[in-house]
Amino acid sequence: MAAMDTAAFSRWRSEVSSATQTATGPGRLGALRGRPARLMGVATLAALAVCATVGTSLAAPPQVADWLRRRGVRLVAMDLYATWCEACEDAVPAWKQLRSKHGSDGLRLIVVSVRDPEQKCKSFTWTPDEQYCDLKGAYADRLNPTRTLPSAYLWSWDGRLLVDGKGVGAVASAIDRYLAQAPRAVVEAVGADGRPNLVLRNLVQAELDVDRKLVLVVDEAERKRVRELQRQSALTRRDNKQRCAPGEEISANFILRAAISKLDGVEHLSLSMTSVENGCVKHPVTVRWAKDDPRRSVAEAVDALMERMRVPLQWPQGRGPSAVPIRPD
Repeated sequence: MAAMDTAAFSRWRSEVSSATQTATGPGRLGALRGRPARLMGVATLAALAVCATVGTSLAAPPQVADWLRRRGVRLVAMDLYATWCEACEDAVPAWKQLRSKHGSDGLRLIVVSVRDPEQKCKSFTWTPDEQYCDLKGAYADRLNPTRTLPSAYLWSWDGRLLVDGKGVGAVASAIDRYLAQAPRAVVEAVGADGRPNLVLRNLVQAELDVDRKLVLVVDEAERKRVRELQRQSALTRRDNKQRCAPGEEISANFILRAAISKLDGVEHLSLSMTSVENGCVKHPVTVRWAKDDPRRSVAEAVDALMERMRVPLQWPQGRGPSAVPIRPD
């Protein structure tokens, strides 16, 4: 094991001791139930160190909501996997292919290793984005009380559950549908003078491009087609004041409007989304406009917009990590 200074070792030992004390029996740290961290053998500490280096977690369950908030992440898949599940093993090549194919589209994969008979995490020949050792099955049972495997789940970045307890094939199909139907945004911007502001538009587009939650329409010809669709939709609507129903997903095409305006003598930046299909306005946000640091104002506004677009994280049939407390068996 690599050399470690005294202070670093003390901090690490404290973390391991804390994990031991909060463990729910041997499912968390194998045969170490009831033993203080100071009695851990060198081999056990080395095994924990290896798990840490490959992103495997023994103490902290996967935080799906945190993954979905990361920049560049649009979809999170979770696979409940077991070494004794032949179908799970058979699905591994498909998971590897899926992650390789859609990693650049923002897909991240969490693998939950359930009830390993040897009470340890299997070392994969490939690396998912996170592997969690659920040795007692407490986490998996809250998602999947029937204990049926394989069992996989898929969430979109805004917290919606797209696949509930199915196989890798269903996840692959849902990803293809989501990417094909993902809403497209045309960014338009006006300055404090009410005139189109290309600099502001470029700043907003750049920030959205880094976040990568939305599909941006930047080609001018395509922008014109979306605009024409908006004009035709407006002509066919009987009620131009139509509003989006609460909880309704955003439309396939929308105008993301950025505007600088004065409120009580102070300049503010506002963002809002207007559906091209029905003209309803959703998710308006407003932040203070900083002339000396416009990028900061744009970043703050985009973060606020993304937060408004999210729904409470949907768990399978209302279940989830907070639904049932962890208890020793």
